[in-house]
Amino acid sequence: MKKNSRLFPDVEADQRYFEALKKGDWELWRNSKLDQFEDGGQHELLNWFCLAGALSELGLQKADHAVFLESWVTNSDKVFAVCRPQ
Repeated sequence: MKKNSRLFPDVEADQRYFEALKKGDWELWRNSKLDQFEDGGQHELLNWFCLAGALSELGLQKADHAVFLESWVTNSDKVFAVCRPQ
């Protein structure tokens, strides 16, 4: 059975990926396997992976400003980030 029965997000794992996004730790993103975050039902992370890949390719070291919002209503946590070219 999938973690949390897909009824609520894996907030701990989402926060770990968020911190990596905020700090520009692109290695965590590059070294992650699909089954690692699918196990937690983290469909929103698929969007975050696109963002992390783009930021890495642009050579950005970290997000200028980022906010993590836990959401128990939509079964996925939300992130808002501002990333300016350096």
